[in-house]
Amino acid sequence: MTTLDYIGYFRSLIEREPSAAHWNDWWEAHQTEMVKLVSRGMYLRLTSPGTHTKLLAIYAILREAGFDYAWAEHYDIHPKFWEPCPVPISWLKKRTSFGEIEAVIGKWPKMPPNFSIIKDIFRPGDEVWTFCSPPRTWAALMGRQGFAFVRDGVPYEQIITVMN
Repeated sequence: MTTLDYIGYFRSLIEREPSAAHWNDWWEAHQTEMVKLVSRGMYLRLTSPGTHTKLLAIYAILREAGFDYAWAEHYDIHPKFWEPCPVPISWLKKRTSFGEIEAVIGKWPKMPPNFSIIKDIFRPGDEVWTFCSPPRTWAALMGRQGFAFVRDGVPYEQIITVMN
């Protein structure tokens, strides 16, 4: 990949291009090349656990490349940066369908922010399960239930429908 390809990807994130690859997928494919492209400090910012820090690094890289994007005062973190939030396999209860999820969340006043990402990365063969955390988590006021998305037997994302 050339520097222009990286800049193009970063611009697509800032401009919220829906076809842009999810950050985790893109980073897995390009992290060894990125270490050669940017300074060590910038590389560490791009690998930080905080989405905000990664976004600041991308803005800085774009600025150096001549693309000066204004940082909105109330900028919503780009959903392509969200880290997957899988549930333990032991929490899976019943297999269901993608259509059932769409029916349930279609009645909500606001779509879950990670739903667009899930739709983008959901592949044929992926499964949808209901999940519920164990009773001890509910007793500790940390219970969750909802829908889990599973690929090759491993949960990779979730939508929480109930929490306490």
